[in-house]
Amino acid sequence: QKMDCRSLAKSRAWTVHDIYADRDTSAYTSAKRPEYDRLIDDLRNGVINAVIVWKLDRLTRRVVEIGRVMEVLEETGAILVSVNDPIDTSSALGKGVLSLMASFAESESEATSKRVRRAVQQSVERGDFPKSGNRCFGYTLDGAVIEEQADELRWMVDQFLQGVTYRQIAIALNDRDVKT
Repeated sequence: QKMDCRSLAKSRAWTVHDIYADRDTSAYTSAKRPEYDRLIDDLRNGVINAVIVWKLDRLTRRVVEIGRVMEVLEETGAILVSVNDPIDTSSALGKGVLSLMASFAESESEATSKRVRRAVQQSVERGDFPKSGNRCFGYTLDGAVIEEQADELRWMVDQFLQGVTYRQIAIALNDRDVKT
């Protein structure tokens, strides 16, 4: 992605000031995105006058955030261009395409989220063992029960049902040197 963006900058005889990348953070989430915030600040402060994105969904997938970006671009006279989308806000058409694509990106992100949630629900209903993420406490990676850990899980559930807090359960497990 960086190479493609640099190539577009070179084709326009632009100097690349910096790369703004929030790794492992969704462009849809409301989680902190320090590099995204720095990008907006640099636009507002005139440090940069153009933004190149590989695809719009690498910048944001939320219409409200595109509105924020468009507002800053309008205030500063900066532009946004995309390597793989027909976005170039130096024209009225490019601004319209940006708004339209932001709506599509947000809609697709929501649809994907629904599909994933439904697939997980079906997996749970079938009793499938989770096949991704870390190994679940009490089970091997292929879903076989580790009896010693299963006993600890039963104890944890019993404690919780008796009104013991998660924190108190964690302290008790740590005191007994139970590794999770």
